[in-house]
Amino acid sequence: MNLPDLGVGIVWLPGLEATIASSLDAWDLIEVEPQAFWTKAGARDDGRGNEPFRLNEGAFEQLCAQRRPVLVHSVGYAVGGSTPSDARNLPALRATFDRLKPAWWSEHASLQTTGCGEDRRALGFLMPPIQSRSSVDTIVDNIRRLQDDFGLPFAFETGVNYLRPRPGELPDSEFWGSIAERADCGILLDLHNIWANERNGRQSVASVVDGLPLERVWEMHLAGGQPYKGYWLDAHSDLPPDELLALARRVVPQLPALHALVFEIVPDYLVHAGLDVDDLVRCGGVLRETWSLRGSACVASSTETITREECDVLSVGDAALPSPEMWGTQIRHAVDRSAPSVDAPIDDPAVGIYRDLVDAVRMGTIADALPLSTRYLLLARGEDGFKALLQTHWSLHAPEAFMSEEARAFAEFLAEKDLLPHLDELLAFELAAHRAEMIRQPQRVRFTCDPNRFIQSLKAGQLPKTLPELDVEITVTPRVSAHRASG
Repeated sequence: MNLPDLGVGIVWLPGLEATIASSLDAWDLIEVEPQAFWTKAGARDDGRGNEPFRLNEGAFEQLCAQRRPVLVHSVGYAVGGSTPSDARNLPALRATFDRLKPAWWSEHASLQTTGCGEDRRALGFLMPPIQSRSSVDTIVDNIRRLQDDFGLPFAFETGVNYLRPRPGELPDSEFWGSIAERADCGILLDLHNIWANERNGRQSVASVVDGLPLERVWEMHLAGGQPYKGYWLDAHSDLPPDELLALARRVVPQLPALHALVFEIVPDYLVHAGLDVDDLVRCGGVLRETWSLRGSACVASSTETITREECDVLSVGDAALPSPEMWGTQIRHAVDRSAPSVDAPIDDPAVGIYRDLVDAVRMGTIADALPLSTRYLLLARGEDGFKALLQTHWSLHAPEAFMSEEARAFAEFLAEKDLLPHLDELLAFELAAHRAEMIRQPQRVRFTCDPNRFIQSLKAGQLPKTLPELDVEITVTPRVSAHRASG
């Protein structure tokens, strides 16, 4: 396929915008996870979440203002399960493509939801599919449907998998290679994912690379990770470690069709890892050196390639494995705290890791989307009290597929309780601020106290003292985009 060579890039997420803009000379392209910039503009129209998603116009304007090619790396349309993709995503995804005009787009060969109709549930984290031939069939059908829907070149990401290989499963390389060949699509080789898989006891990087159709690898991801309870997590929490960079320098020369090399990091970890703009600029320079090696293995000596090894995998066929539909149900019962218990849960120590990851994502989403309300609850009830509220909510409500919906669901849960004075008004204010940003229109919110004194106390890390009773309506306006302000 005739795709452009885009070079070295970085992922664009809420909270990274200013840092990327300051280090822009280090990057040839930007890759956006678009669902982080989607929301529903108003209240749920029928109580079942059927209102369509909208693009955050201000965020997309800021992204386009960077004047770099943009790739779309979706995190809301995973192709690894038997559950049909949510049709509510289609208009927003199409609008994203129309706005950004990516040369190709990518998604995860993972599970994201289970069930259909009223039984549809998000899992709260990207989960691994069962690696069977039936699962290959399912994923290929999903990819072909997306290719027909959008007519845009598509690549799937090689996912991280903390579960142990099950007897009868296909090796990682054969599983991913079969999908790519049969769906006639590209591969996004996430090198940190497959390195994490090796460190956690799955197939080695060497044998994965050896078993893939390398001419279908269009893109590579690099990231940093961290140890957790005996596992190495794909946390996107730091710069790529030296061992991973050394692997990249040996793998990239073997990729004749590599068109992009992208660094991923979560915004919060910039501070936690002590990283600044200079660190990102240096990272871009290192990746650019690695990028320059692409496709050179045909003239390299044999000592410059990865040493091959065989992967010993017990293969007894699909008959010993659950169907893709059953696997989705088993995964949900394993990790969703609101799901009923079952007699035969998945027997794998990594189930606890996935439950912790789901909890961390949900808690982080709420803290990011509702920072003032979160602070109010922490100040009034302490960390244990706040976590107890979250646990109660999670025991009653399955995860939501999108950040904005997760925050809205928790706000609705809190609004049903009389927990703290004016908490419902503060929640309405923070949700209105999100709506104003997304649709670029002012929103009106009512307070029965002095909102300025209330909010300033929380920002100062203090519980508000006695607040005079008022009846005021305030207007929440969208922030001015940085490129507009400077123009």
